[in-house]
Amino acid sequence: GFSGTPIIEVDGSMVGSVTGLEITAGASTVKALTINRFRNYGIHLRISGGNTVEGCFIGTNVTGTVGLSNASGILVDNVPNNLIGGTAAGARNLISGNTFFGVAIFRSGATGNQVLGNFIGTDINGTADLGNGFFGVGLIDAPDNITGGTTSDARNIISGNGTSGTQGGINITGAGSTGNQILGNFIGTDISGNAPLGNTNFGVIIQNGATNNTIGGTATGALNLISGNNLSGIELRSNTNIVEGNFIGTDAAG
Repeated sequence: GFSGTPIIEVDGSMVGSVTGLEITAGASTVKALTINRFRNYGIHLRISGGNTVEGCFIGTNVTGTVGLSNASGILVDNVPNNLIGGTAAGARNLISGNTFFGVAIFRSGATGNQVLGNFIGTDINGTADLGNGFFGVGLIDAPDNITGGTTSDARNIISGNGTSGTQGGINITGAGSTGNQILGNFIGTDISGNAPLGNTNFGVIIQNGATNNTIGGTATGALNLISGNNLSGIELRSNTNIVEGNFIGTDAAG
């Protein structure tokens, strides 16, 4: 769970089509903010990388129980080596309730990014659906990024996302999306891994020429639990990707 709730709220409801925080300097940390109701992005990372976003609520109220949507949550835009979340206590973000995507990692320069330990599409308890409308995590022509990890602290809960169409949990798309790893996540379940909290269509989709991506693995802790989704658990529309060692359609114990 969360070690607390961020009491400083950045509310975009009274401004025009702007972004909550646009960070261009790089090597910056955004910590313990609630960012909601912006018509563009909650956070836009661009020009320089090496940023950290931790302990924030992006797209909800300050208690993490009601969606107050930004257009989209966090955009990592063509910049490398950013950390969204983390494994330390208090580092996880709640990224839910946004109209389009929760986290998007976009273009060829967006490499070496990590999305760790977050609740993406749920409430603060990881038990209710506050889903992002399009997808939870999108890798769009972006290479060599990691979503999740092999320890429970690195696990993302990516559930309740999508409204219609080809939308849902994780979308890996475009010929530039190669070498990405999806490890150790709960995709379509609640925090316990024993109750469904499905993404609207797929758990994970790989499409539009994305190759050499890995979902799961044989290392201890690498398996994803991909269950409870309303259509496909994993949908492969591109060749030469690896799916191994996952629990698909079961509870956390398999």
